[in-house]
Amino acid sequence: MMVRRDAPYVTCRDDEDLKRCLDYVHINPVKHGLVTRVADWPWSSFHRYARLGEYDVNWGGSPEMYGDEFKYAE
Repeated sequence: MMVRRDAPYVTCRDDEDLKRCLDYVHINPVKHGLVTRVADWPWSSFHRYARLGEYDVNWGGSPEMYGDEFKYAE
């Protein structure tokens, strides 16, 4: 992942915040039209989390997922 030098650092404050950040990272290839399902992006850490049971393998395959993942964040 590329980050600008002057970009602010993001800190995950708790488990819920970490999950929200992971959701954001995992859904990005779908939001930007690179794949139609999260599971179709071969370089994603999503596959590891799905194997660990943190995500269902079909997560991120519906249009409702493409909104603002941080809308309800503090």
